[in-house]
Amino acid sequence: MADRLVRVPLWSATAITSGGTLTSPPIDCRRADPDHLDLQITSVASAVPSIKLEVAFSSDGVTFNPFTSQDPMIAATLTDYAADPEAMHVLGNVPSASWIKFLVTELASTDDTLVTAILWLRETPVGSL
Repeated sequence: MADRLVRVPLWSATAITSGGTLTSPPIDCRRADPDHLDLQITSVASAVPSIKLEVAFSSDGVTFNPFTSQDPMIAATLTDYAADPEAMHVLGNVPSASWIKFLVTELASTDDTLVTAILWLRETPVGSL
């Protein structure tokens, strides 16, 4: 039996204010490993948005390490994706643990940044390992 990808929507054009943050709910990765993350940051106005993306880990889904315990997945979309910061970006380097959650921090001082993110988990059927 083949692996399958499971779609886990985190945010869908969710507004984040200047200097604000968005935290995802805890994501159970005990039966499926993070495969990739689709991420798009847009702005309603003419300003170019920028965010930082961080991840935290937990073994029980309740107690997470601080987001600052590891390097950000993206330090700033404005510099990491300078050629086209508002395009849909695919991050293939999603770390894994029993439980994970994500933190988005707005960096561009705009009040109209919209965040869309979908995590894809790779589920391997039992007995096919």
